[in-house]
Amino acid sequence: MKDNHELQHWLKDTVKLLVDAPDDVDVKQVDSEDDSMSVFTIYSAAADTGKVIGKKGNTIDGIRALASVISWGKFRKRSTITVNDPSKRRDK
Repeated sequence: MKDNHELQHWLKDTVKLLVDAPDDVDVKQVDSEDDSMSVFTIYSAAADTGKVIGKKGNTIDGIRALASVISWGKFRKRSTITVNDPSKRRDK
């Protein structure tokens, strides 16, 4: 099946436009075992996490909606996006 690396690059480029520290942006992709779904995790500087999420989650909801359309329309795969929040590290 086709992979979603194109979508991963789109996500990274889009998020870089929103933040103050674009060099700290990274997007990791993990596919499900049956290759029917991709999970993308967005990493950014701690100070930029709020910008990625947006007020009431509106920004990330919009990114998720667009990514879902792209993922299904182009690759026939479901996708989900999470935002890594560095302030909520579990190893504290």
